[in-house]
Amino acid sequence: MILRILVPIVILMLLVTPISGAIVQAQQSITVYMPMVQLGGETVPGAVTQVVSVGPGLTFSPALGEIQAGDVVRWEWAEAFHTVNSGVNGVSDGLFCSPDDQNCDNNPASPMGAVYEKQFNTPGTFPYFCRIHPGMEGEIVVQP
Repeated sequence: MILRILVPIVILMLLVTPISGAIVQAQQSITVYMPMVQLGGETVPGAVTQVVSVGPGLTFSPALGEIQAGDVVRWEWAEAFHTVNSGVNGVSDGLFCSPDDQNCDNNPASPMGAVYEKQFNTPGTFPYFCRIHPGMEGEIVVQP
């Protein structure tokens, strides 16, 4: 599922027309919509957020996500006691991990309702897994 957040931007145009020695200003407004995403207090134009559910059960849903470079994946915990770790076969490669990209070899499980976001700027394939539950795996494919 891809979520786009549209933010209106209003552009004002001032027209200056001389009438009998006076200047009259007319105002027109145009609304333009651009996709935006909020990242840790910073708004990034053009980014798209893909949401992945962590659980219920031993699944990431969707388990395979395809995004564009610059997009964001947002993992949302539907149940407690899971992690998100980049790597394969239960071995973390340290590229990213919930909840804060630190101590990826021993990161804590997150509670139900937790959220973890990662922006992917480099094209490639990024496998990930739950450190606590062998076989609970997913993959993000980032296109240029």
